[in-house]
Amino acid sequence: MCPVVREYARSNTVIINAFLGQTVQRYIDRLEAKLTGAGHRRPLLLMQANGGVVHREELTPIGTLGSGPSGGVIASKFVADAMGHTNVITTDMGGTSFDVGLIVDGHWQYLREPVVNRFHITWPMIAIESIGAGGGTIAWIDPVTGRLRVGPKSAAADPGPVAYDAGGTEPTVTDADIVLGLIDPDYFLGGRMRLHKAKAEQAIRDRIAGPLGMDLTEAAAGIYDIINSHMSDLIRKQVVTTGKVPEEFVLYAFWGAGPVHATAFGSELNIGKIYVFPTSAVFSSLGVATADVIHTRSLSYRYMMPVKPAVFNARMAEIEKELARIMAREGFTRSQVRFRRTFYMRYRRQLNELDVEVPVKTYGPADIQRIMAMFERKYEDVYGEGSAYREAGIEVISFQVDAIGRTPKPVLALLNRQVATIVNVGEVRDRFAADGADPAPAISADEFKKAYNHEVATWGKLVKTMKEEK
Repeated sequence: MCPVVREYARSNTVIINAFLGQTVQRYIDRLEAKLTGAGHRRPLLLMQANGGVVHREELTPIGTLGSGPSGGVIASKFVADAMGHTNVITTDMGGTSFDVGLIVDGHWQYLREPVVNRFHITWPMIAIESIGAGGGTIAWIDPVTGRLRVGPKSAAADPGPVAYDAGGTEPTVTDADIVLGLIDPDYFLGGRMRLHKAKAEQAIRDRIAGPLGMDLTEAAAGIYDIINSHMSDLIRKQVVTTGKVPEEFVLYAFWGAGPVHATAFGSELNIGKIYVFPTSAVFSSLGVATADVIHTRSLSYRYMMPVKPAVFNARMAEIEKELARIMAREGFTRSQVRFRRTFYMRYRRQLNELDVEVPVKTYGPADIQRIMAMFERKYEDVYGEGSAYREAGIEVISFQVDAIGRTPKPVLALLNRQVATIVNVGEVRDRFAADGADPAPAISADEFKKAYNHEVATWGKLVKTMKEEK
C-alpha cells in the first residue's frame, strides 16, 4: 500500500486505512442513494487530501482524512495561477480552528509524515497546519498566572459565541469582534441572523474585564490582539521552513472569520497584499469544484548521488506505468495525463530530507548533476547560504509521483460593484480620531479607489480568462 521507509508510520497507515474502510464505504453508499433519489445520474468524484478527486472505485479511505481543508489550498492554487501569484499564504479561519497552507513557487507542498490525532502516517496530504483559533475560540483567565488566555478550547457553533444567544456563556473571539465594532450585529449573515451585542459585552465584562481590572474595550482588544498573535506566529513558523520570508507572499483570507482578522495578522508579518474574494465564504467548496483527478504514488529506494541515469529512468517508468493504468480507469488516456515528480533528498547520515521537484523527462548524466544542484540550492534556501556540503554525499531516499488529469473548471462571475460605494477612507480616519483612537494610516480616498480599481481589474481578467478557457 505504501512501500516507503519508516515502519511505524507505514504500519499506522495500513491499520487506519483498514479501520476506516467500511465506515467510508457505508457513508458513500448513503450519499449515492440520496443523490440518486434527487435525480443525480453521474458517478461521484470524491475529494482526497492529496489535492485531487477520484471515483469511488479508486478511493483510498485514509486519503479522505483532511480532505476538506485541502479544498481551500486547491482554490487558492486555482486563483493564484490565473492572477500570477507564485507564493501564497492560505488562511482558513472558521469557528474552531485556523488552518494555514502555503503555495510556494507555484505549487502546494505535501506533509512528509502527517499526524492524524496522535498517529504518524505516511500518505500524501497537502501540508496544512492548524491551531485552535476561530470565531468560537474561548477567552479565559489562567487561574495560575492570572493572565488573559485565548484558546484552544472553542464554543464551536453550538452553543457558539455568547452573542448567538444559544446557550453560550464563555466569551469568544466573535464576541470581542462584535464589541470592537468589527462585526455588525444587525447584519450578520446578510441580516438573516441578529446578534446580541449587549450579551457579548456583559460576558467579556464579567469574565475578563472585571477580574483583570480593565475596561470593556481594553479587554476585547486584548482578546483580539492575542488571537491575532497566535495566528501570525503559526504563519511565521510555516513560512520559515521554505527558506522565504512572509513579505515574499500574498495572503488569501477565507471562511467566515478569516477576512475579519486578516489585516491584523497580515500587518504583523509585513505582508503587502491581502485578498478576500467574493467566494471566500465557500472557498474550500470552490476548491473541491476546481480539483483535478490526482493519484499519487510513493516509493523508497536509497541511492547515493550521482547515480546512473538509467536507474532513475527505470524507477520513474515503473511508477508512471502503474499510475497510467489507474488514470485509464479514471477515463484519461496517457496523453491526457501530466506527471509531477518529487525526489526526497538529504546529505548522508542526516535524518530529515527535503522535497525537490524535478523535471519530468528521460534523464542523462547532465540531468543528474542538475538535480544535485537543485537540492543544494534548496538546502541553502532553507538552512542558509553556505550550509550546503556536497562532500558529505547526497542521497535520494524516496520518490513521489503525481498523475494529474485535468477536469473542467467553473466560471466565476464578476461582481460589478461601483467604486463610488466604497467608504471614504478619510472619513473613516477622521471618525477614529474623533473617538480618541489613533488615526488610521494617511491614505486618501483617491489612492484607495485606485488600488481597488486595480484589484477589480485583475479579478475581471481572471474571470475573462476562465470564460475563454471554457
